[in-house]
Formats: sequence, structure tokens, C-alpha cells
Amino acid sequence: MTNLPSTAHRPRVQTIVAQVCADKGIILRAGSIDDEAPLYGVNGIGLDSLDVAVLSSLLEKEFGDDPFSHGLFARSIGEIIRFYESAAS
Repeated sequence: MTNLPSTAHRPRVQTIVAQVCADKGIILRAGSIDDEAPLYGVNGIGLDSLDVAVLSSLLEKEFGDDPFSHGLFARSIGEIIRFYESAAS
């Protein structure tokens, strides 16, 4: 896992991503997901555009905002975490 500072957002973001993956039939343990693993494609977690729409909705429900509605085409969980961390500072 990439050495990013520990954040309050990381566990919840990872749990939401794992939930979206589970709904798609991809079983990932939230704490085992590399923050910089690509969200998309066969070399990454494997999400597609519909999965990202669901992810965006769940993030907005959890945090009241989401990076995708701000034009951030997040390519990794780390980018999503950094979005929330920068919003919190």
C-alpha cells in the first residue's frame, strides 16, 4: 500500500469502493486495496462507468459531496481520499 498519511476518510472511502466492487462480484477487503491502484480496467480494480456513477452517488451520500461532480475524474482511491482531505483543510 502506498505510504499516504493516515486519514479519517481512507477507511470509509475504501469500504465504499469495496461495496461497489462486491455489488459487481469483485470481492476486495477494504483495508487491502492499494490507494494508488487504478479504479478502471483489467489492470486495476475493474470498475466501469456505471460503477463510477454508483460510487459517486455513495460518496455524496456519505460525505455530502463527491469528487466527480467537481470535474475530478479520479483514477484511484488515493485521488478520492486527497479530494476529501483538501476539502477538510
